[in-house]
Amino acid sequence: MSRLSLIVTSFDVGPWIEAALQGAARVLRPGDELIVVDDASRDDSPARIRAFGQSGHLAPGVAFRPVLLGCNTPGGVGPAANIGMSLAQGEVLAFLDGDDWLDPEGFDAVRDRFEEALSGPAPLDLLIANYTEWHEGLNAPRLPADARLWHGVETLEGEDARSRALEMIAVPWRKLYRRDFIETHGLRFPEGDFFFEDNPFHWAVCRAATRIAFHDRVLCRHRIARPGQTMASSGPELLAFFTHFRTIMAGIGRREHHARILALRWLAQNMSWHMERMRLDTIIPWIDAAREALADVPARLWRREVLPHYDVWAREILQAIREDRLDLAERRIMAIACARNARQAEQQLQSLQGEIDRLRADLAEIRGNATATDPDETDRLLQEFERLRHASGPAT
Repeated sequence: MSRLSLIVTSFDVGPWIEAALQGAARVLRPGDELIVVDDASRDDSPARIRAFGQSGHLAPGVAFRPVLLGCNTPGGVGPAANIGMSLAQGEVLAFLDGDDWLDPEGFDAVRDRFEEALSGPAPLDLLIANYTEWHEGLNAPRLPADARLWHGVETLEGEDARSRALEMIAVPWRKLYRRDFIETHGLRFPEGDFFFEDNPFHWAVCRAATRIAFHDRVLCRHRIARPGQTMASSGPELLAFFTHFRTIMAGIGRREHHARILALRWLAQNMSWHMERMRLDTIIPWIDAAREALADVPARLWRREVLPHYDVWAREILQAIREDRLDLAERRIMAIACARNARQAEQQLQSLQGEIDRLRADLAEIRGNATATDPDETDRLLQEFERLRHASGPAT
């Protein structure tokens, strides 16, 4: 049995870090190690991590290696993940975000499959598994955006497996890595004042791997729509994708036609995602960065291999940027942003109206039972009613 190093990265995830670590404890076996790197959290995450280390939750023989940084590193998870990799001693590497949690049965199944493929003259370098998302606002699970890519994927080998891997969402916590492969190729997350660095890391790993396999089991539950989350980004941090695109393209030879097409599709797909979430103040710098990134793309390749893969509305904006019709692109993206803002405002008004209706019902009950009602409670409800009435505006 191989030893596994599970690297948990943490930053301001106090409400969720205990669930992540307790889930890790359920899957780790004697000889494994749990490496927790906290990137100078401003909340009680470090205290919770220390308390977990003293709780006795880990099985005998499982090493606990906390790293509590005193100063926050620039950018996203990259530096913390790299610190974890530099400390790892196991033959297998796995990652976990400090606000997510593992599925024990799924993780065990994925690990067993990976270990079966480690022996022999051509051991597996990378195993990609499935995951589900957990929407905090809706308090419900949902499938990730690349769920459709799993059809027939477990039979793929060679370049077909590599191509499919590069189409999948890049997150590291859905994968198991052979550490010797990672170290031999010197693979690390890029570090800088940017986020989303798991994307160039994913490309570097998949491009270097000799053997990639897939196992359609859910090993992780990924929390989304929580406050402060990178994936909720809608501002200038989205420009990091253009930096990562240049990093990815720099590693692809000019004769590697198929890889260049996949990289362009990756960029266009993420640009489409940006268009639906971007803040108004980010649109102009984003368009400028997009124009620069697409300037040298051959027109024939763009028309035949990239544009047909996206919806009509996204194709129009992408082509406008490609053809330097930046005013048109700006107007289209601004229309999307304004429509989104209007929907959000309407939802907020509906929520406020619901609260007002509830308070009206409470006040009506108070008036009907005035002698038995606490005057302080009456004042509180009246104050709350007035606050909500003013917040909702003339419509109420």
